[in-house]
Parts: sequence; C-alpha cells; structure tokens
Amino acid sequence: MIHKAVPFLYTHDIGSLIDQIKKAGVIVPSSIETAAGLSEFAVQTRYPGWGEPVTEAEYNEAVDIASNVVKWVDSKINF
Repeated sequence: MIHKAVPFLYTHDIGSLIDQIKKAGVIVPSSIETAAGLSEFAVQTRYPGWGEPVTEAEYNEAVDIASNVVKWVDSKINF
C-alpha cells in the first residue's frame, strides 16, 4: 500500500486491508484474498488461553497462505 501510495488504517484486519488495496485499483487474486482468514491469528496467538489452540494443519495452511501473499507482494513491488 505504501508502494502504491494508498492511505491505509493501522489494523490487524487483513480483509480490510485487502478491500482498501482493491478500492485503489489493484487486482487481488482470489488466492490472496484467502489471507483475510489469517486475521484471527493476530489475536488468537497473541493472548494465551484465548480461543482454541492452533492445530498443525491450521498452522501449515496459514504459513502457505502467508507465503503466497509475500510472493505476490514481492512480484508487485519488484523486489
């Protein structure tokens, strides 16, 4: 968003950030939009005893999604 000079809110809500970048005209693949589901981990993993423990399968899926987002963003900002 900084690279595209898109103003953004300081938030852990990835879905909101995706919506903001889309409104700025950036085409976001559906595979990247799945990253919105990672927002729950911003709270769930931060506070011990809050929510259910993350399973190994959930962890692996989250890492795969996050890796795809990083690759997509890198391709957009030409690193």
